[in-house]
Amino acid sequence: MNMATAPVNVPAVSCTLYDLEDQLQALVSSIDSEEEPAVRASILEQIGHALKRTKEKRDAVVQFLRHCESQQRFADLEIDRIQKRKTFIARPERAGILSDQRRGGIRSTRSTRYTAARR
Repeated sequence: MNMATAPVNVPAVSCTLYDLEDQLQALVSSIDSEEEPAVRASILEQIGHALKRTKEKRDAVVQFLRHCESQQRFADLEIDRIQKRKTFIARPERAGILSDQRRGGIRSTRSTRYTAARR
């Protein structure tokens, strides 16, 4: 069998923090029942690797949660900005209706231009 078609055995690596912590707990529990020094050394090495993976996973989870909080704050600020803008645009004075009516009845500059061009 050549290298391109040879099956590759990849150890199953858990993706969730809960699974990593369960594996770590199982390794810690198993070291007490083992009396052979070589096996104990192997388990201690596995515990070291499991601790490293679990720490990295926890750090990644914390980083993701901080990112989510940041995005939530940004979204809240953006919602406030858009609501203020909507309120500003929706005011009748901004549309030119009330202020032009108070000045003498001309509603917009477009109607003035249109009437002047039609005359």
